[in-house]
Amino acid sequence: MRRTIRTLALEEVKILVDWAAAEGWNPGLGDAVA
Repeated sequence: MRRTIRTLALEEVKILVDWAAAEGWNPGLGDAVA
């Protein structure tokens, strides 16, 4: 299986931040932009 590493799109980052928040992690205001 070939794998590709790429930069996430902003919408994908928002999803990940939402998942992290649902797990109890407190994402900072600038974390999604970083």
